[in-house]
Amino acid sequence: DNDDSRYLVADLRTPWDVRPALALGAALTGQAVEAPAGQCVSAALFAAPEPGPIADPKPVPFCFPETGLAGVRTTDLYLAMDAGPVGLGGQGGHGHNDLTAFVFRAEGQDLIVDRGCSSYVRDQNLRNAMRAGSAHAVLLPEDQDLGGLDAGPFRIIDPAAPIPPQVESKGTRYSVTCGHDGFAGIAYQRALVLDSTAAVGAWRLQCTDRLVSASGKAIPFSVRRYFPLAPGLKVTPASDGQSARITCARSGALWQMTWTPASQTRVIE
Repeated sequence: DNDDSRYLVADLRTPWDVRPALALGAALTGQAVEAPAGQCVSAALFAAPEPGPIADPKPVPFCFPETGLAGVRTTDLYLAMDAGPVGLGGQGGHGHNDLTAFVFRAEGQDLIVDRGCSSYVRDQNLRNAMRAGSAHAVLLPEDQDLGGLDAGPFRIIDPAAPIPPQVESKGTRYSVTCGHDGFAGIAYQRALVLDSTAAVGAWRLQCTDRLVSASGKAIPFSVRRYFPLAPGLKVTPASDGQSARITCARSGALWQMTWTPASQTRVIE
């Protein structure tokens, strides 16, 4: 839900005491905050600070198999894929159907994003729409999701089991792979490859999805890929039906997206 903890309260007296959060916000914005005499208000920030200039802009890969988070980052580029298990022992909690989903930021601009959650209990339909796989950068079969969402706002029924992520690097090529136990006997693997060549002079991200039948037999399968884009990006589909231009309204920066005709790709503005 994009509501995970980013700071540690060091002097908590009651769960409803919001002064540590206010103090942290004040410290980040340079403002003053008042506290009752004799009471300390403190918190430790976990989020990494904004990266400054570095001598070597070479991307740094990271992988945390226990949590399922893996990717590559540098000062103006960030790629992260989620291959972690559903929380609360598989019950769901604040989890979404986002297994193998990824976010991507390039040249300081968010491109593919996780849009979080717009409602908890007030609008169940909206909450389920934001929890569904189709709201994340995943591949799904027609009319099927990674887990059921009909058991309440904080439950996921029979979620897919993840395959821990792996990260490899060679020269200017970085690969992030993961997967899950699939859709009714069909295992799923996803590979993200980030590379750069002197001829292109820019980074290229390639997403490859592979479906493998457990029986070894061919199974008719229709799938969709979803790519939620950051606000402020404009999509212009090409006439060939296999590519699109993505333009940033603020900076005018341009990216090109292409896909294979074997699947239906939905780019969500």
